Amino acid sequence: METRHRFIAPHRFGAWIVVTLGTAIAALVIAVWGILESRTGFVVQQVELIKFDQRIKSLEKSPKAAMPAPAPSMPAESK
Repeated sequence: METRHRFIAPHRFGAWIVVTLGTAIAALVIAVWGILESRTGFVVQQVELIKFDQRIKSLEKSPKAAMPAPAPSMPAESK
């Protein structure tokens, strides 16, 4: 009978388990950090859009303030 070759030696199971769990925990931490960062970026973007919208609406309410005053017309020369 031939013995089966194992990929992981039995005396190294503990090291494989520690490395596997460490990698899984690191991936979880990175994923949670990425989600929090994306939510923060989304909130900042929404606040900027709201400010921009308010600025546009304030310009629409007072169109005379946004436009310069018309120049006075030149009087016609008399002959």
